Amino acid sequence: MATQYVNQATSNVTISGQQVNFSSNSVTAQLLDTTLVTLVKTQSSALVVSGGSITYSIAITNLSLSPITNFNFQDIIPTGMTYQTGTFKINAATQTPVIAGQNLSYVFTTLPIGLSTVSFTCNVT
Repeated sequence: MATQYVNQATSNVTISGQQVNFSSNSVTAQLLDTTLVTLVKTQSSALVVSGGSITYSIAITNLSLSPITNFNFQDIIPTGMTYQTGTFKINAATQTPVIAGQNLSYVFTTLPIGLSTVSFTCNVT
């Protein structure tokens, strides 16, 4: 469970020799973990051959309390490999990343709360 901070204001006054106490409503603030997103990468095989291919999968988990806008995803494709056009998917839906040299990038307009899965295939040259 997340850490919560509860705060309430109180005051008192003495009226005709009698102390009267007053209290405000309580307000609560929740501590936000600085780890808002986790990424876990896996690959389809530990061994590849020249002319073959390998598929990478990245589990992106948004742990924040709301969707994240303009979330930048980037992957550097290893030297000796090329991105296989048309294989970039987010939650099984084909998307179009930006490829610049060995850099693959994609901007999520909105990264939803919870798990999103990115996958793509590279050819071994």
